[in-house]
Amino acid sequence: GVGAGVGVGAGAGEAAGSLGKTGNTGEASTTPSTHGAHSASAESDTTHTAVNLDGFLFLHRLFIQRGRLETTWTVLRRFGYDDDLSMREEYLRAGAGGEVDTEGEGAVELSPRGYQFLTELFSRHDRDGDGALSWAELEALFAPAPGNPWAACGFPETTLVNEQGTGVTLQGFLAQWAMTTLLDPGLTRAYLAHLGYAETGARLCGQDDAAPPAPALKTIPARRTRAAQLAERDVLLCHVLGGAGSGKTALLRALLQRPFAPGYAPTTRPALAVNAVDVAGRERYLVLKEIGPFGGADQELLASAREARRADVFCLVYDASDANSFAYCAALIPRLAALCPLRPILVVATKSDCDLVPQRAPHQPDQFCRLFQLAPPLAISLRAGQTADVFRKLLAEALFPRHVPVPPERDALRRARQRLVLLGSLTVASAGAVALLSVLAVRLFRSRQ
Repeated sequence: GVGAGVGVGAGAGEAAGSLGKTGNTGEASTTPSTHGAHSASAESDTTHTAVNLDGFLFLHRLFIQRGRLETTWTVLRRFGYDDDLSMREEYLRAGAGGEVDTEGEGAVELSPRGYQFLTELFSRHDRDGDGALSWAELEALFAPAPGNPWAACGFPETTLVNEQGTGVTLQGFLAQWAMTTLLDPGLTRAYLAHLGYAETGARLCGQDDAAPPAPALKTIPARRTRAAQLAERDVLLCHVLGGAGSGKTALLRALLQRPFAPGYAPTTRPALAVNAVDVAGRERYLVLKEIGPFGGADQELLASAREARRADVFCLVYDASDANSFAYCAALIPRLAALCPLRPILVVATKSDCDLVPQRAPHQPDQFCRLFQLAPPLAISLRAGQTADVFRKLLAEALFPRHVPVPPERDALRRARQRLVLLGSLTVASAGAVALLSVLAVRLFRSRQ
């Protein structure tokens, strides 16, 4: 978007000075009334050093009327447009202030400059200064772009809004961008270009206009150990799975601090929620992605190891008052253990304020978790507002995995190997002891002779 403060070049200044003058056929109208209107427009839309948006658009209409299309095309190409008025791919790649690896194993997040730019962008479009962007203000913010990038992901049900529900807060705005960058860094990169980071990012972030803006995105490369990479990350993803009616959607609403909604409405497509959570004195963003059985979304996840391993932690939810609810989790745990052997799992028992019933499963939840070396199910009641600090525990489990599932057969094999190693060590030690005793006996016999 080109706004106020665009410098007037020689051609534009000449055109601005002659807006009301007569010209050849095909130029601006030379009737007295039009002449006066053009003169008034030139006077109000230009200054000695700059032209505002209305004047800028008027100048380009005049260039087109006079057949000087190359001037308008030069400006369009300067701002990244190609011949069909689409953004050039190289411009979109460079629009975030530098190249980022969006296809590799590393994680892509917003850099401090990126957060600063988005904060300034938010403040500029918060016209009424109420600390929230109304839907009209948000529409104006995305006017230079192809539209709202979050329209297809359930926004604004994915992030924090103000108490009236009439706008997204700054915290919610930044959290939504953090989630978008984690899940689709290419989309964030393209929108930063559309929103003018390459042109205005330096100025909005307090840099020298002449200097290129610092990168708005950063890539956290894959490390030798997963723990080393996790220590550097600020945005982590949790896949929430569970049977129908187990309370997955209520868990997402609780993360957004929204009131419990009674009644049951099946989730027919993956849903998202993001909020900041404090762990060990540092705030990080926790992204919850609900993946339910409807439409086969859970089976699609289990069929793709790459997609499943994008999660940093799994949350398996069951209804403690429904005897058939845990069977779904019991079937998932062995598959996740085989598919993502290094990802921790936290089992959550919802509706703990209701009467608990025995589960129809091969083992009861406590026994099953113990069998796979997981923590016992975490009992919560979202209706009563008792979350048992579940979000902090999920984030802590993602950062410092302690409960990675170990299938019983793998554990038995590990124990057998340990026994063999121990037995081998004892055998070697016994042989060494026998050899030592033999040497001592020979020496004793010779000394007596």
